[in-house]
Order: sequence, then structure tokens, then C-alpha cells
Amino acid sequence: MDGTLLLSAAVFERIWRQWGEENGMDGEAIIAVAHGRRMIDTVREVCPPGLDPDAVAAELSRQEREDVEGIVAIAGVEPFLASIPADRWAIVTSADLDLCRIRLKAAGITPPDVLITAEDVTKGKPDPQGYLEAARRLGVAPADAIVFEDAPAGIAAGKAAGAE
Repeated sequence: MDGTLLLSAAVFERIWRQWGEENGMDGEAIIAVAHGRRMIDTVREVCPPGLDPDAVAAELSRQEREDVEGIVAIAGVEPFLASIPADRWAIVTSADLDLCRIRLKAAGITPPDVLITAEDVTKGKPDPQGYLEAARRLGVAPADAIVFEDAPAGIAAGKAAGAE
């Protein structure tokens, strides 16, 4: 979703840079490992000792939900999506359901029938679980699916699922 259907990098980067600065960390280094991954997975990887990763992830998620400044649909995405029946495509995102809906609304994108979000998987990207679940819900073989991704973790997940 982020980076393939809509642009939200400004929000994502603002939040991670600020948190990194507040905690004496390099925000750019955090951004490099965070893109395309679930918030909790990134926080667990980079969280300094003494901070509660679950509390940090909850706070950063709250900030992401409140900040929609600069979120826009990628040029050409609306007519492209309008050409596909809503029951023939899915969104597989590392965002939680609330954030997914907020960002789609901010960008003016109507969601498809199938949304796979952070709550729907036990392992985030690069694990293929999200794409396998999307294929199952759509009633297609993963090999018959096409994945559009921009993040290395998402590309790896799509390939591991057997999709194109």
C-alpha cells in the first residue's frame, strides 16, 4: 500500500527521525530497516534497553494514525484500480487495519474486498504469510497472483509466496 498505491513516506520518515533523535539513535538507519515491515518488528529490532517495545510501538502507531499530512495517491493509481473488480485484488500491508483505512481514505482510494493487515499475520514481511492469506481469500493460487511491492521485505515475501 505505502509506496505502491499511495505516498506516505513523509509521515513514516518524520516519525522515525523524531523517535530516533529523542532516543539518541540515527533516524536514517532506523528508516533503512523499517520500510515495509510491521511497526512492532522494527521496534523490537531497534529499541534501546530500558524501553518497552510494545509501548513504543503503540505510541509510534498512534502518531502515524494522527499524521496524514502529505499522504496522496500515486499518480494513475485510481484509474488502474477502477479497472479491476474489487473482489479480484487485495492489499497486503504491514500497517494495522486502522492505519490502513486512515491512509487509504486520506489518499482517496477505495479499499478492495480483501485487506490483509498486521493483525492478520503472526509473522510480518519478508515472511510470505500475508500474501498466502490474500491468495486464499481471493480464491487463487499464489502462482497466479501478481504482487506489486517497493520494499525489499515485501518483494521477498511475494517471491516466497510463489507469486509473480
